[in-house]
Amino acid sequence: MKKVFIIFLFITIILVLSGCGKKELTVERVVEIAQMLVESGSSQFVKNTIVSFDDPNTERIDKYGPDNKKAWKVTFNTTQDGLLGPMTMYFDRHTGEFLGADLRY
Repeated sequence: MKKVFIIFLFITIILVLSGCGKKELTVERVVEIAQMLVESGSSQFVKNTIVSFDDPNTERIDKYGPDNKKAWKVTFNTTQDGLLGPMTMYFDRHTGEFLGADLRY
């Protein structure tokens, strides 16, 4: 009986220490991921229209997409905001996975 209790206690401690609750990525890390995504996957025209990578607007979103994931919304202002609108992307708050982007018209 004592062995069962010790095993149960050991498993409980492992589960608690393994981080059952996921840590959220920092805003700085998400912005860094967004910058890398734009720089690696966008045309030179799109890269040149972004006013500043240094100060994007960020916002916590509690429900995004069909899975209602918790997300970071990262918005870069561009020189084409009046015509196309800003460049807005969404990233999972825990993994940094790219979830989607707003359409630019």
